[in-house]
Amino acid sequence: MRAATMMLVALAALAALPTPSAAEKGTSRLAVGIGQGVGDFVNPRPGTGALTVDTGDDPSQTEAFAEFSFEFAPDWALALRGAYGFFSASQEPDAAGSPTLDYTSSSFGVRAGVDRLGRVSDRLTVFLGPGLEYWSGRTEFKNIYGTTPPDDDVKSATTSRISISGRVGGILALSSAVGVVGQVGHQLGYATAEENGAKATWWPSHFNAALGLVFEFGGGQ
Repeated sequence: MRAATMMLVALAALAALPTPSAAEKGTSRLAVGIGQGVGDFVNPRPGTGALTVDTGDDPSQTEAFAEFSFEFAPDWALALRGAYGFFSASQEPDAAGSPTLDYTSSSFGVRAGVDRLGRVSDRLTVFLGPGLEYWSGRTEFKNIYGTTPPDDDVKSATTSRISISGRVGGILALSSAVGVVGQVGHQLGYATAEENGAKATWWPSHFNAALGLVFEFGGGQ
């Protein structure tokens, strides 16, 4: 709910802005940073011949991302993004001799999109646009079943997800070549996971956010 409210506030702010001047055609940007993503996973069920979709709280991940964008026309940019997501947790039982329970998740994703740009001032540029994303991830459990190692170390089946996404954000220039970039977005996708003949499919929907540094080069009219 908070993410949805943030998105609505951002869109309202963009709608209220005065008409911006054109951004420079030919400008390229490289952004790197961290963000929040959400994974879609299945829970391993050894020996059951079934896959169970993780329908509990959305398993959030920290994402490290890199994005390259190129302004192919005034006020329009093509953006290509790659991200690696990760999460880990440990549970230490109070019983003497009991093993620590470990849970990790990892993923990677790529996104291609087109953004509409608006230069509000010399220091602020806003962007808004759709995109397509491919994502793949899995989880790993250690000592989770209380059996003899390595039987209690289990990896889930890999989930693949294809999504349509939208985002809104801004770039605040710190100098002529370096700035800070932030964005919030939403994705609606189709996820699948298969293992030993078992298959799970579902339609996930998530919000995401990111913050980083952006380096600008090139440009011209």
